[in-house]
Amino acid sequence: MEYTGYFGGCILSLQFIPQIYKIYKTKSVKDLSFVFLIMNIIGLCLMMSYSIYENQKPIYIPLTISLFNTFIVLFMLIYYRKNDV
Repeated sequence: MEYTGYFGGCILSLQFIPQIYKIYKTKSVKDLSFVFLIMNIIGLCLMMSYSIYENQKPIYIPLTISLFNTFIVLFMLIYYRKNDV
């Protein structure tokens, strides 16, 4: 059953890769929501702190990658919106 957690976590940790690629290629972030990204970061941090406390590696390892990818999208959102004006 642990492999199911790792497999699901792997998929979730890669979910932002297509978005990152699209932003990089188009340099457009006009349809991205800042509030969504902030809420995602808060949720990931809370889930990650709980999973670390409970020592659930199949959960906190992918969450760390998802959090990193979310920060990349957030920084791209800030960068491209600033340069779009």
